[in-house]
Amino acid sequence: MVIAIVVGGFWLVTSSKPQPAAENTAQAAAPPQEMRETPSSRETLTRMGVTWDESNFRSAINRNDTRVALLFLQGGMDWKLSWTEEAMSAGYDDVLELMLRYRQNMAEEKPCRRFINTLSHAMSNGESLTSIRKEYLKAFCTVPAVVKRQKHDLEMAMRRAQSQPDATTKKWQSIQTAIYEVIR
Repeated sequence: MVIAIVVGGFWLVTSSKPQPAAENTAQAAAPPQEMRETPSSRETLTRMGVTWDESNFRSAINRNDTRVALLFLQGGMDWKLSWTEEAMSAGYDDVLELMLRYRQNMAEEKPCRRFINTLSHAMSNGESLTSIRKEYLKAFCTVPAVVKRQKHDLEMAMRRAQSQPDATTKKWQSIQTAIYEVIR
């Protein structure tokens, strides 16, 4: 009788029936992985070795790194319009369009004077008034005070062009006119 019990026990241990039980435990372990919370934007940046600071955000913008810039924006970091100057000159439309989608995070007070001055000088050096630059002008520089100041700048450029009709004054008049046409 003891031999029958030992043989029966050995048969139970070596039979293939317990394998479905192992599959059930593997399936039971899978749902916690699915239910696991996705890491926050800040955690993702930390895992990538990127610290949460303005200089890293600006570097991402300047190298057209939309993935890192998006993580900063999703994490709630504010940005300044002046940070986009290099990207505009380099033609990094991908990151610039991304920044426009998060325009509510733009926290620079009165950014238009610097932006318009930088844009004017870029245009005088041969860069064009691209569609992305127009979008930025429309998004941030259509405030009545800015439009009034730009109208004044245009009038001054027109007066200079009339009093000193040369190529330089005509170029500045056309630049001021183009900017005014966008924001008025």
